[in-house]
Amino acid sequence: MNSKMNFKAIMTMFVLVMVVFSMRISTSFAAGTYTAYLVAREFTQTMPDGTDVIMWGFFEDSDLNLSTYCGETPTVPGPLITVPSNKTRLRIYLRNDLEVPVSLMIPGLKQKRGKAPKKVADDTGRMRVHSFRKETQPGKKGSYLWDVRPGTFIYHSASHPAVQVQMGLYGGVKKDYKYKSQVYKKVPKRHHTEAVFFFSEVDPALHHAVATNKYGTPDYPSTLNYNPKHFLINGGNAKPYLVGGKNTKVLLRLFNVGLESRVPTLLGPNWDEIAENGYPYTYSKKDQYSTLLTAMKTKDVILTIPESARRGDKYPLFDRMLGLNHNAGLVNNITDDDDINDPESGMLTYLQVGRPEESDLWPWGAPKKGRHVPYAGGCKRI
Repeated sequence: MNSKMNFKAIMTMFVLVMVVFSMRISTSFAAGTYTAYLVAREFTQTMPDGTDVIMWGFFEDSDLNLSTYCGETPTVPGPLITVPSNKTRLRIYLRNDLEVPVSLMIPGLKQKRGKAPKKVADDTGRMRVHSFRKETQPGKKGSYLWDVRPGTFIYHSASHPAVQVQMGLYGGVKKDYKYKSQVYKKVPKRHHTEAVFFFSEVDPALHHAVATNKYGTPDYPSTLNYNPKHFLINGGNAKPYLVGGKNTKVLLRLFNVGLESRVPTLLGPNWDEIAENGYPYTYSKKDQYSTLLTAMKTKDVILTIPESARRGDKYPLFDRMLGLNHNAGLVNNITDDDDINDPESGMLTYLQVGRPEESDLWPWGAPKKGRHVPYAGGCKRI
């Protein structure tokens, strides 16, 4: 009798210990995870030359449940996800409001969930990869999880990326090492301010072909016919960025989310390149004024505003590959000399000496915290 009671007591204690242990693991996992709620949706964007282009973009769900649509506007790039330094995982819940499957990947980060690729058989029976990650079907919700480390990264659709990334399904992820002023443990150099620059291009013919279901037909068979007309920084003509006064150390996070290589070049103080694709360099790349930024790559550079700088001074930042116009000066097939010679068009912006402006929006219009007051029409359930 006593042996039975002892056995029952031991088993009861064992179950209680396992329950407490599992609760602690669950709590620890949740405490170490940063969660974002993204929605993929179609919208129309007006290019700097006034033409409208059908785009696909992301926005962050304002009520964090993916069950309603409250008038949020997608942007290209999508929201910049800022992971706190004390978080070790990033989870993204995705709702797909498009008519095609989409998925998510972050090159450089180890994906823990939603990583199974989708394969389909071609006409000869060979298995081909249709998507590099598990797809979220139209009208459905998906979940994706990564281990995240300090650095600068790109999240983008892993389904037919040559098309879906060009359509606008991309954004950025950043995480700092312990302090907001130090990105990497192995790079002790700290910064006072930072600026984010997405380099991208748009081929209106590709967007039109996708919107009219003509992509993959003789009208536009593939991206081998890719011929961009709009060259953008942060989704448009980028206004000057106030980055601080003299002696300020400025971190520039550079993203290339186009299909072609770019060469960001700064006329002014030289910079030190500290990392590429979220990996800090193990050798010195100091005193540079330009850098090769191949397709879907990120780089982090730090520069110091000179002692001689005065408030209002501007340093041009541009693409040395000369993506410096919009629509090649053609509007409705009519040459627009003013557009061809516009010194402010294309991949050109300025770093301006002065106190950085506080804003709740990223330069391309996405809310920094993904929160806003629902529009007057209220929310509708999805």
